[in-house]
Amino acid sequence: MIGALLSLSAGLQAPLERLSLSVGSVTRTAVVRRGPEANAPIVFVFHGKGGSGVSALRSTGMADAWPEALVIAPDGRPTVTPRDPDGLRTGWNGRRGGEDLPFFDALLAWAGKEGQGNLAKVAVMGHSNGGGFVYSLWRFRSDRIATFAPSAAQGAAGITTPKPAFLVMGRADTVVAYADQQTALARLLDLFSPTRRPEPTPEPLGSANLLRFGTSPEIVAYDHPGGHEYPQAATEPMVAFFRKVLGNPAPGPSLQAPSERVSRQANP
Repeated sequence: MIGALLSLSAGLQAPLERLSLSVGSVTRTAVVRRGPEANAPIVFVFHGKGGSGVSALRSTGMADAWPEALVIAPDGRPTVTPRDPDGLRTGWNGRRGGEDLPFFDALLAWAGKEGQGNLAKVAVMGHSNGGGFVYSLWRFRSDRIATFAPSAAQGAAGITTPKPAFLVMGRADTVVAYADQQTALARLLDLFSPTRRPEPTPEPLGSANLLRFGTSPEIVAYDHPGGHEYPQAATEPMVAFFRKVLGNPAPGPSLQAPSERVSRQANP
């Protein structure tokens, strides 16, 4: 079921709709922004702990940064995590047998049918707890997703299939330590290049660096000086990366840093 979300579109340039799906015995919801044409690339945006689909779109700016995509921002449910042992805040359960993997499957099925998206061109990104869920999708749904972008997250252990990836890492992060994010990156680099860990080639983007490692599939890290907050300046190069991987070119400079706005996303 689709319903208008005009009031929730405040602060976003793109019109949004509320999607409701039955997953088992539970009604789950997501915010969607349809692509302007059929066969659009599909991007999922997963919020952090305590967030929502709307807050994820506001903090990332994804709907405006990728106007030709079908954008899906799911709403999590109260979820137990080490930082939320009582499960009072929304989040994601990426364990096999949990409720959120079937939710993703249902959303993907909707996207390919009613949403008129291209199931061969699927990208997923998420911040914090949502970034951890992106790693879970990489482990358990890598055959359905073309490219991944975890932000301020760890969880690369158990991934066995190299896929194009764009990581966002904050050097001053005190929630998901920068060292833990580096460990996740190192695991991926060892998977992508098992005989020799490649050294990065940095490209300055404002106060951040875009680190390219020359791997195939390509892995890129947006390394910024900030903390756990999502840096909205990362979205433009992330979308440029997605477009390159999915064969979805767009006019205009692809890797120019926008003004360095920072939007806060919930902690894990």
